[in-house]
Amino acid sequence: MRFRQVKDILEWTREFHSLIAQRLGQTSGNSERAKLLLEYFSDHEERLAYVVARFEEDADAGLLNSWFQDVTEFDELPSTEELNERLKNADENEVVKLVVHCHDQIIAAYKALLNESDIESVSDILSNLVQLEENEKMLLVRDSQYFQDV
Repeated sequence: MRFRQVKDILEWTREFHSLIAQRLGQTSGNSERAKLLLEYFSDHEERLAYVVARFEEDADAGLLNSWFQDVTEFDELPSTEELNERLKNADENEVVKLVVHCHDQIIAAYKALLNESDIESVSDILSNLVQLEENEKMLLVRDSQYFQDV
């Protein structure tokens, strides 16, 4: 995936969070605990999609249309089919690993673009998004431990 403008990465991230929220919400899980975890993660991902959409809505048009000079190729996030296959018989630990892996890919993309950015406002939004994703990933891992105790 190549991001040419700030709006491209925001759109990609929002769409991904929506996709994973939908897939997690449609997966039944192999236990009651897994089902609860999937529902929680689905709600969490939907909220993240909303937060990224707010970034898009609130950002200045000039910022959103800012171009990156060196367009880096990023790994694609899992497709719908891949998510369905990986979630089909996933236990709680596999669900956590998958969601953390996806967040790590998003963080890596943000950081790579941050390193390329020489515009302060673009760097600021990317830094904020890195912090958001890192905090949310830690929250998901912490909260998943709660489901282990249930």
